[in-house]
Amino acid sequence: MSNRCRGARFNAVAVALLFSALLVGRRASAQQNFFNVPASDVTRKNKLFFQEQINVLITQKKLQSNSHFAYGVGWDLELGFNVSHVNIKPFDRRVIPINTRDRSEPFNPLFLFTAQKAFTIDENFRIAVGTQTGVNFGAPAPDKRLATLNYANLVLLLPNPHARLVAGGYFGNDVFLGAGSGFGFWAGAELQILPERVHLVADWISGSHDLGMGVVGANVFLTPDVSLVFGPILANPGSGNGTGYVIELNMLDLVGTITGRARREETAAHGRIAHVPVSTVR
Repeated sequence: MSNRCRGARFNAVAVALLFSALLVGRRASAQQNFFNVPASDVTRKNKLFFQEQINVLITQKKLQSNSHFAYGVGWDLELGFNVSHVNIKPFDRRVIPINTRDRSEPFNPLFLFTAQKAFTIDENFRIAVGTQTGVNFGAPAPDKRLATLNYANLVLLLPNPHARLVAGGYFGNDVFLGAGSGFGFWAGAELQILPERVHLVADWISGSHDLGMGVVGANVFLTPDVSLVFGPILANPGSGNGTGYVIELNMLDLVGTITGRARREETAAHGRIAHVPVSTVR
């Protein structure tokens, strides 16, 4: 098959994924990261948050799926799990490859337990700490390794204009990040453009590892609890990440969206003044 045909088929797969996300999003509800940087907004108590992120890596001719579930425990604490680094190579003999030895890139796929705790200083400022820690799976027990990413963020909420600014530091190992420094900085921002409809979103992670990149895009609200986020990847120099783009589907209340409870609660809220958060980005 020629490179031109492969490229056309690859882009067709990406468009199909985007279209599928739009169809699902019509019934759903909203988000965990800006793109790759945690926005440090904790899931509401007794709610189950869901996020599906698809990285369309054009240069590498692959897709990467990252699925996240988080449950709001209360006390500004959420617990959950990720199934991440699931690479999909439509044109290879092994469509979903497994990496258990090559440390130049992250091991994959990964199953990670997640936890995030926020400490509210006042209505405009908070501190959050979190971890994503687990193992690679799909391989024999001797090939399993610990994967971890840990972070601390400072969060500033601006009521006018409605915006969120996040800056922090992270450290992780090569099983999670691949080759490159395991320590670094990251930042993210979100600015409301059209109230409750469209937000401008951007984030950046330092380093030459697999997450060393920036992304700038839009967060489009399909309902108050569901959003679709997309934007192009801007790879850091020396990272080898190449070109591509990110698509995310976010649901703030997965169970409520599926059962219709979220829509009933939204309808019941009409006619009374409700607090609208600056962001549904988690």
